[in-house]
Amino acid sequence: MKTPVPTAEYLFFSEETFEPQQLEELEKAFFWNIIARNGTFKATNHRRLDDLNEFVAMHLPADRPLKIMDVAVSSGISTGEWTRFLQNSGIQHQMVAGDLLVHAWLVSVGSHLHVLVDKTGYQLQFDIGGNAIRTPLRKRDWLRYGVLILALKLVMLRAAPALRRTLPGQVWDLPLKRFGVRYRPLQLVSRSLREFEQILVVEDDILNNRNYGNSFHVIRAANILNRAYFDECKLTAMIRNLRSRLVPGGLLIICKTTEDDSVNHATLFKLQIDGKLAIVAKLNGGSEVEELGLDQHL
Repeated sequence: MKTPVPTAEYLFFSEETFEPQQLEELEKAFFWNIIARNGTFKATNHRRLDDLNEFVAMHLPADRPLKIMDVAVSSGISTGEWTRFLQNSGIQHQMVAGDLLVHAWLVSVGSHLHVLVDKTGYQLQFDIGGNAIRTPLRKRDWLRYGVLILALKLVMLRAAPALRRTLPGQVWDLPLKRFGVRYRPLQLVSRSLREFEQILVVEDDILNNRNYGNSFHVIRAANILNRAYFDECKLTAMIRNLRSRLVPGGLLIICKTTEDDSVNHATLFKLQIDGKLAIVAKLNGGSEVEELGLDQHL
């Protein structure tokens, strides 16, 4: 039986305790129905990278605790699984999980009308009396809930400019609060990450963010550096930026999971003293963009 799509109100703010299997099913349904402004989905299948985790473990640097960054983590499910694997293997580490879309707001009018928005005010999900409505909206949604959706859109028309100026976690001095409108910040990642003290979740643009230079022993880029997503110029710029975040001797992991057979194709690079990346290992033939990594030098 297909799991109904949960609302953000239920998944993130319910006091209900979910069993692991139940939470897995709820989050899968939720994230597969969240479409970001750029048209991408916030979805990752569970246990997708298990063989990659085992393969990488054989090549990890000797430093402890390891400073690791997982980029473009989507819902963060694979990040949590990686951290659990490292814990079970006795590998001390600190993990930074980055994604382009992390910070969000749940804006509520009364107790039955909610809209989930990103930090710019872009609407990701409407919640009408506990019914999750994905965006972009369909004709049937307008026909059934048009008046209520319009009311929420009018609220967001007033609220969005203020949200764009508000730092994550701030909830004061926002419009319409005196009329009962509530603003609750949340992170659009799996609730399972809450159990890991060593995971820090951040918003991160791997094309433009230059704030992590020379910071990590290991960086993983899984299912993001793909030719189907970006042209060669952007891919090269992203690899160059990720390389700049490594310490000398650090490991860069680039992986793509093929959709037809769910096989992970990965290349592991090591940052050498001369600033170049060198291949140290491949899984299932390696990454489709590995030659771009080899072209990078300082």
